[in-house]
Amino acid sequence: MVQPSSTNQKLISARLSPELTKEYNVRSMQIRKGDTVRVQRGSFKDVEGKVTQVNRRDATIRVEGVTREKSEGSTIFLPIHPSKTMILKLNLEDNRRKDILKRKASKPLVKASETPNLKPHKSKET
Repeated sequence: MVQPSSTNQKLISARLSPELTKEYNVRSMQIRKGDTVRVQRGSFKDVEGKVTQVNRRDATIRVEGVTREKSEGSTIFLPIHPSKTMILKLNLEDNRRKDILKRKASKPLVKASETPNLKPHKSKET
């Protein structure tokens, strides 16, 4: 069964670059058209470009510079899964997106090294 695009919208997110993480105190955001991303995995690794299209149905994005030429000579953008990218620059033209950043930044970032130590479960001895 195909999920609605509103459900897939949550899946179209990527990690922010370390500079943006420090600036906004947010680890990841949903990718939108106009964001600048860097491909982290695959044959197009280290290619940077603007997001030209976000396909919610397939949960993929199209990035400038990630193209191939068809046999007839036309150039097409290849789909990339958003988890294989890192956001380098956010498109902040939308005021709602600024509100999302403020809301997410109000929650503290918890790193794996800062998690509290949990005591191991003791088994009952008979």
